[in-house]
Amino acid sequence: MKKLVKQSFAKRSDCPISCTMDFVGDKWSLLIIRDMLYLGKSTYNEFLSSREGISTNILNDRLIKLTEDGFITFTGAAKRKSTS
Repeated sequence: MKKLVKQSFAKRSDCPISCTMDFVGDKWSLLIIRDMLYLGKSTYNEFLSSREGISTNILNDRLIKLTEDGFITFTGAAKRKSTS
């Protein structure tokens, strides 16, 4: 199992907007946060179904980064309903 190592982050500025953009300034992170706040999305497949067409590897990478940076939390996989 791959161990994740959190890297320390040096601030470029004391401006809160600048610091936030350093963390979530890429297109995909902002779209994930938008989908959570405005569209109520919370699962991997919901984010994957966005019109922007994020790829699976980028989505996974951004969700891990946002979790490590404390912007979102991972609560575990939702239990699937049985169809029997």
